Amino acid sequence: MTITTKKTKSYKLLLLSLAIAVLSLIVYRVFYSPSTETLNVKTFRVSGGWGYQIYVQQKLYIDQPFIPAIPGKKPFPDRMSALRAAKTVKAKLLRGQRPELTIDDILKTGVDSLGNSN
Repeated sequence: MTITTKKTKSYKLLLLSLAIAVLSLIVYRVFYSPSTETLNVKTFRVSGGWGYQIYVQQKLYIDQPFIPAIPGKKPFPDRMSALRAAKTVKAKLLRGQRPELTIDDILKTGVDSLGNSN
């Protein structure tokens, strides 16, 4: 007959909880977390410039026809700046971050704070 103490029971419960947490994380990363293969970016022409779209598992997830983080609804001035912005959003999604672009993110795409090419 084995004598089980409260400390031993607590330790076993802690290990079980930890195992469940690790298993849950693995299941999430495998089945629910976006991966490079499931995220695709596309640029498209709009009146006066460019926009971008992000697809998750071939379903439209983000449709961005204008530059976020600047006033008004001005499109990206060229395809490359729209593509750089889309890739920044994709990278944020892959890191588990919100897909928001800040003014600093926009400036890194080659667009100034007024929406013009640098």
